[in-house]
Amino acid sequence: MNRAIFLVALLFAFVSATAGAQTMPGPASAAQARIYFYRGADPGVVAGWTRVFLNDAKVGDIGESSYFYRDVAPGAYKIGVSSDVPYPDQYRNVTVVPGSTIYVQVYRVPGYGIQYSPGGFSGGPVIYQPTVFGNRVVPPAAAIPAMTGLAPVN
Repeated sequence: MNRAIFLVALLFAFVSATAGAQTMPGPASAAQARIYFYRGADPGVVAGWTRVFLNDAKVGDIGESSYFYRDVAPGAYKIGVSSDVPYPDQYRNVTVVPGSTIYVQVYRVPGYGIQYSPGGFSGGPVIYQPTVFGNRVVPPAAAIPAMTGLAPVN
């Protein structure tokens, strides 16, 4: 009996692991570069989306637990994300070469910016707190495992 329970548990673990596995799209063509944008889970907050820009042109929207990529020509790019107020890591400059892949993590910055409360800083409920996002380039060894289980978005 114990052996049967063990085998069923082992089978369940295998099926669960393979169901959550995902394959990432292949590399960009040799003449282009690929930029992945990803955002992990943000537990305990209202899910929000933000716009992602390359050289001030919108390339997509990203929400919690999702990712997308864009194939681009080699060159210099300014990566930006939308926020309610300016944030130091809201923009990032990168240079990509043909055949390269970079990973950009988009993250929410909790508690940044001005809070308005009718009771002042000493009390009362917070009426407004801005939603702020930043981004950072992450090495592939850290980004690829972090992207496991995220949903692709266009």
